[in-house]
Amino acid sequence: MNFKPLFNLSGGGTPSANPHQALAGQTIAVGDLVFVSAAGLVTKATDGSANLLGVAASSVTSASAAEQILVWDDPGNVYLATADAAVVQTDKYNMCDIDADQKVDMSDGTGDSLQVFDLYTNYDSSAATTKVLVTIADSAHVYCSGAQNA
Repeated sequence: MNFKPLFNLSGGGTPSANPHQALAGQTIAVGDLVFVSAAGLVTKATDGSANLLGVAASSVTSASAAEQILVWDDPGNVYLATADAAVVQTDKYNMCDIDADQKVDMSDGTGDSLQVFDLYTNYDSSAATTKVLVTIADSAHVYCSGAQNA
């Protein structure tokens, strides 16, 4: 699982997932970051994707037309993710992107789609230094950015 929901900034427990329609032919795994395509359908995110929707809470394999997928889509969700390099205190609050493997690319602020919320080692000192807590940046989240489709 690339991205795992931990909590919502508004409070409460584990975030809930909502159904959305996947783009036909897509293969999306639980924990994949997803965005809304120009057709208004859920697609697996890539480096530089805009109009992010959230993180897949269910999977589809070679999605058929109109196939539903559950997505943790609340803009206030905080996700545990794996970074492509060690995360240090000075990375906190920085903007970043994902790489081709859907790891948090700590050196790429080109897409500015994610924001470092905190280092996971601040919660679990025995955790790997590549674990990081992120949120989807308001400017990149389809619900917040004002964009309707890519």
